[in-house]
Amino acid sequence: MHFAYAGTAHDARWRDTFRAAGIPIAYRAEGSFTEVVPLRALAFEQLVDFGTRAGPMPFHYRAEFRPVRGSVRVILAAENSSNAHWSALGQANLGGQLLRMERYVLRGAPDGR
Repeated sequence: MHFAYAGTAHDARWRDTFRAAGIPIAYRAEGSFTEVVPLRALAFEQLVDFGTRAGPMPFHYRAEFRPVRGSVRVILAAENSSNAHWSALGQANLGGQLLRMERYVLRGAPDGR
């Protein structure tokens, strides 16, 4: 399954870091799920495009879900370039994904589930 989305850095710390480096604060990404095991694992790869100063960069993510005493432990792994610049951008992206997941868990699904 293919997906695409656009995002903007809202965290002031990341916005300042991006601006200082001359990087746009908005980005686009597209990717594909590479593994889907319901209630156990989810993996995808994506190309993230931060603008005209650099070409799209590949990122790979994997999440495992393990039941632990009435809850679920989420184990996340992310792989990207060893370049410090792209590593910082990847951390910002993953951090944003984690915050969205937390909000979803705390508020429930939009359809009430």
